[in-house]
Amino acid sequence: MHNSFVFKISRGVYSVPFGEIIFMEKQKRQMLLHTKEKEHLFYAAFDEIMPRLDERFMRCHRSYIINMDHVRTMNRGRIVMSNGSVIMMGSKSFRRTLQGFEEYLRRNLNGQR
Repeated sequence: MHNSFVFKISRGVYSVPFGEIIFMEKQKRQMLLHTKEKEHLFYAAFDEIMPRLDERFMRCHRSYIINMDHVRTMNRGRIVMSNGSVIMMGSKSFRRTLQGFEEYLRRNLNGQR
């Protein structure tokens, strides 16, 4: 598997290393990819994107894919990312996301990454 996410926009083809991706959010038919330095807007669907990412990425909400390496805190239905962005979600989605995040942390602490 590649270590970067490749996407096309009108000005060309871009490759962003997985480690630099903080999260992606859906905006109608487009995706907004957030990195520390920049944001990229491109056309895509979550169903196309998820198979191209590795285990550190989780679709935590119908509108968000997060990079779990960039989660700073997760409590009370809020996820705070490394760039200060806050993702709010309902209790059902939050419980599922928290469980997935805890499993990811356990795997990483056991050196299975």
